[in-house]
Amino acid sequence: MNQDATHPSSPRPGTPGRGAGGEGLDPCSGGNFMEPIDFARFQRRTARSYDQLLWQLVRNRQRSGKKFRRQHPLGIYTADFYCAEAKLVVEVDGSPHQTAEGMQKDTSRDAWMRSQGIEVLRFGGWQVEFEARQVIESIDAVLRKRCPQ
Repeated sequence: MNQDATHPSSPRPGTPGRGAGGEGLDPCSGGNFMEPIDFARFQRRTARSYDQLLWQLVRNRQRSGKKFRRQHPLGIYTADFYCAEAKLVVEVDGSPHQTAEGMQKDTSRDAWMRSQGIEVLRFGGWQVEFEARQVIESIDAVLRKRCPQ
């Protein structure tokens, strides 16, 4: 997920799980909840450099002819990058994901994704910036496995 320390992480009362990992929260409005599509738009506008770099590498069907969507809502979550045809989510994790709380949220989120038949690939932001070739090779390998030609 594209998030930073300004994202509150507690769910809104009465909506269990909402807000896990910062989804649906608007850090610019004091933590008010946003609709999933509005949150996705916010995330696209405020993308970090490594998110922008990976987007340039997966957009326009560059990966095995498959379409990726950026900041795509899935249930209560927002995937950094999603390929519907392959049912593949690619997440680019910043420093909040390295905390115990962040890792626990990612585990729950990934379990939900798997329960929906979605495979999740996670990369650190530094991997996208400094090991982009290996990241792309990993994505391409999963696409070949999930969508054989």
